[in-house]
Amino acid sequence: MRLFLITLVVLGLAGIVSAAEKQPTACMDLYLQRCDQCHYMDRVCKQVGKRSARGWKKNIERMVKVRGAEVTDAEKALLVECLATPAPDIKAECKK
Repeated sequence: MRLFLITLVVLGLAGIVSAAEKQPTACMDLYLQRCDQCHYMDRVCKQVGKRSARGWKKNIERMVKVRGAEVTDAEKALLVECLATPAPDIKAECKK
């Protein structure tokens, strides 16, 4: 019984680690995974810090609805936050 419980805990932790590895950890990673297929960074940089959070939210929702972008609700929220108030990694990329 004890070995069974230990096995369950180890498998559960392995699943959590695996799921965490699949999630982008930074704004730029998320952008590259979800947006870069269609949008070059220079196009996005023109609006970073200028467009409001509401504007980014509407834009991202339109990309999902009209263009079929695959973005979870949590990723949408993070993208809005990262682009409306530019995250350090986004700022650095836009300065290149």
